[in-house]
Amino acid sequence: ALESSSRIRLIDFSTWFNAFEPHDCAAILEIPGQYDNINAPPDIQKHVYITGFAPEAQVFASKQRPKKITFRGSDGRDYQFIAKGSEDLRQDERVQRLFRSMDRLLAQNPESRGRGLQMRTFHVSPLSERSGLIEFLGNSFPLLGLVNREAHLKESAFE
Repeated sequence: ALESSSRIRLIDFSTWFNAFEPHDCAAILEIPGQYDNINAPPDIQKHVYITGFAPEAQVFASKQRPKKITFRGSDGRDYQFIAKGSEDLRQDERVQRLFRSMDRLLAQNPESRGRGLQMRTFHVSPLSERSGLIEFLGNSFPLLGLVNREAHLKESAFE
């Protein structure tokens, strides 16, 4: 959870991130998630590239200690991702792809569109069987936290 996190200097987390220079890379690194649009092919001319990283990462206090890393984009914006290790994110990526397809169907249906029904998805980039990146969505809460809060409220109502 965000309220129980700490910060770490990027140099202490990864010397590669700290030493990153975009002009030194043999290949240009794109901000993850720019190939997620299922409605049209990617427009590579408009893609944003990584120009650097914020000097600090936020470390979450959960069991695996994931880190929130900020990528600096060639468009001048910051992009936040959660770096996770010891976890296979390939299934998470497939679920998000399914949700994007469902969102497209909702947008095509006049009744669903009229009711404003949509699914907010996020990008998942599996990097290996044991690590990956998840797009960070601000102003959001983990589902488990909401379920636990609701259960606590129901328990309190019976006391």
